[in-house]
Amino acid sequence: MAFLRPRYGLCFLLLCLCFHLGAKVEKGLMFRSYEVVPELRTSLVIPRAGEQISFKDSLIISFQINLSLDRGRFGYVCRLFLKDEPLDVLLSTPPGEKTILGATGDHRHIVPIYKSEADLQGWQPVTIVLSRSREGLQAFVNGNQIYSNPEPGQSRSNVSVCFGKVGDGLYSTTDVAPMVLRDLEIRVDSRQSYSWQLSSEAEFQASHGLSAHLDNPVWLEDYNRQWRKVWSIEVPTVTFICPDPSRSRIWLVSGGQVVCYDLETGNVEAYKSERRIKAGLATNDFVILPDGTLAYADVDAVPELIRYDTEQEDWEKDSPRTRSSLFRHHNTEFCELDSSYVYLFGYGQHRYHKNVCIWNPFSGERRDYDLPGVFPRYLASTGIRGKTVYIMGGKGNEVGIQELGIRMYDDFLSLDLTDGTVSKLWKSPLLQEEVASGNLLLDSDGKSFLALTYKPDVYDSALQLRRFSMADGSEEPLANPIPYYFLDVSSEARFFYDEKTENYVTVTSSRDADGTFRVAVYLLGNPILPPLNTDEKSSGPLWIAFFTLVVVMVGVALLLFVQRRLSASHSSVYVKPDAGKASVKLLGGFRVTSVSGEDITGSFSPQTSRLFIILILYTAEKGGISNAKLKSLMWSDKSDESYNNNRGVTMKKIRTALEQVGPIDFVSEAGQWKVVDPEGLCDYLAASKALQENPGMDAVLAIAAEGPLLPEVQQDYLDAFKSLHANRVLHELEALRSRAGISPDLSIRIADAQLRFDSLDEEAVRAKCQALMAQKKLGSAQAAFSRFTEEFRHMMGEPFAEDFKDFVKK
Repeated sequence: MAFLRPRYGLCFLLLCLCFHLGAKVEKGLMFRSYEVVPELRTSLVIPRAGEQISFKDSLIISFQINLSLDRGRFGYVCRLFLKDEPLDVLLSTPPGEKTILGATGDHRHIVPIYKSEADLQGWQPVTIVLSRSREGLQAFVNGNQIYSNPEPGQSRSNVSVCFGKVGDGLYSTTDVAPMVLRDLEIRVDSRQSYSWQLSSEAEFQASHGLSAHLDNPVWLEDYNRQWRKVWSIEVPTVTFICPDPSRSRIWLVSGGQVVCYDLETGNVEAYKSERRIKAGLATNDFVILPDGTLAYADVDAVPELIRYDTEQEDWEKDSPRTRSSLFRHHNTEFCELDSSYVYLFGYGQHRYHKNVCIWNPFSGERRDYDLPGVFPRYLASTGIRGKTVYIMGGKGNEVGIQELGIRMYDDFLSLDLTDGTVSKLWKSPLLQEEVASGNLLLDSDGKSFLALTYKPDVYDSALQLRRFSMADGSEEPLANPIPYYFLDVSSEARFFYDEKTENYVTVTSSRDADGTFRVAVYLLGNPILPPLNTDEKSSGPLWIAFFTLVVVMVGVALLLFVQRRLSASHSSVYVKPDAGKASVKLLGGFRVTSVSGEDITGSFSPQTSRLFIILILYTAEKGGISNAKLKSLMWSDKSDESYNNNRGVTMKKIRTALEQVGPIDFVSEAGQWKVVDPEGLCDYLAASKALQENPGMDAVLAIAAEGPLLPEVQQDYLDAFKSLHANRVLHELEALRSRAGISPDLSIRIADAQLRFDSLDEEAVRAKCQALMAQKKLGSAQAAFSRFTEEFRHMMGEPFAEDFKDFVKK
């Protein structure tokens, strides 16, 4: 199907290995093979280039190998370089024959070492022996002779060994056997022994007495320490995630499309749907029935199950929903004791909720009530054991009206489904800044649970796996963070444990600024290892560190106190660059004007404008950009020397163009490139500063009037900046609207500003229509509503459900 754009590469390698590892911590060095481009394949050279191992009587190289035949059936395990041709151990599949692990010394015949399919599974030992005697030099692999050379007059032999990819030279190769190695040992003349467990980067880098060089490694231990992306796709509409852990599947539902991803095999099945579950109106209420059928259960509309038939590639009926739900980012749990679904909390139409709905679709029984003593919220996280639902955190307020502000909840509660009682168990300071993905994984011992937490006020956020104590809420971070672009109801993350593959699974769905939704699947091995300790090298007495920390904290506290006293009486001002005068504009589109008023945007090529924009954005939001980050964004495929040349040439072109604008330039300070704009010629630098420093009403409206950030430029690196700017502006506009007693004229200005960033904001359209009616401008109000409904029909593919009269009454 055209809408699917899967991404694989190294993901396939990671997926295969996760299945083989199981619920234990494996150790070994995995070699990247055909699943990546040749430049990224793994190479291990002993000793490093330019050196050799010298021996008089014997050299023995032994190791354990685990082949991944599902990644390929050909490639070199290792090459031993003597003075003549190399000796090879390789994986081979001769035409019409079975795959073997063999060795060759004459490069005409391959001597089998392991030749049955059973022998090629699991860990197998390989021992290479080079033996010198009066007859000369002989080579054996697992007791099979593969080489013999008289070597007259030689008293010693020199050798080097290369595993995987072999670099430049006559015998270079990028055909790497798909393999994992461990327990490598080299013994010289039965006197010296050098060994590598090949268990981790730290173990490899430790002193072993013999030099070695390693490129592009993948350590198996990291599968239990780091999340690995194994699959991703791009889809054009909002996408809902429905895990099926008991069958190792993940279902994705978009407008008119259904996709099933198999965690065990990596297979993807894509289906069509004529009867649409309207993506723009649906909620995250897709469930898997006991027989494995995908179904939609929208209890906010008509409480019924709508099943999906994969044979017919269609839902059994249309969804009855005609307008957006009151319950989004709510929580759903399935109670196995009575086969009922439990729905809690949610957000919709600028309202937060504290409702509980318990519905049994098989008996039709339904019960609704409000949670006693619990404030309305959404973005909470829940888990169920028996008849008890555990609830953690979320965002909302006491009355449930968005316009009255929002706060974070730091509580952990239990809800007894038998009588509806709620118990408050503990609070966590972490939850004052972070929320967790929708579901908690409760450990079987009842002592702890796992949760993925993130900061909901940051678009470019990250999911951090944490283990919480059920008793007191103490927590510890586990594994590396997962990138997560959070844009409120347009983003979702699901977390579960897959028993078949024995992996923890996270699925994320996020929307880019261009409207494209990206879905990604990540795996983490069981058991989970804690993150590596990065503080082991720190030194110095603890009291010095403590004293320094106290001094810093006192200084920061004083600084914040002074800043708050100053900001209490001063709001930041946004000075818009004068039209027709020298300026660099990013708001509303990229445009550069010279001191003479001439539009010189054409002086910037795509490459120079991209670099200039990157410098501006990173200066505004991060204080600058490092060479490493700049290289990754602009010239990731270049060498350091080539990067420096390209950067220098491009920066010179930008500076030449800016000579016509005025005193705006960029400098390198403390390893960071940043833009210097003393006269405020760049609108985005000025706007970003104002929005972060208590902006006044005039500043907010002036910035909003400029429009979105670079709407005409569609680049992945821009998405986070675009969303950040839009969220800041909309947050300030909503704060203005929440003020009591604003005039109709101001209400219209605020609404127009909001609609520049979100043309389908119903509340903004309603506020504008009501304000126009208050000014006795009924025709203008109806025209505004008509434009909105036409835009809604164009964007959503269906008519707006309400007429003008009903719409403005709310």
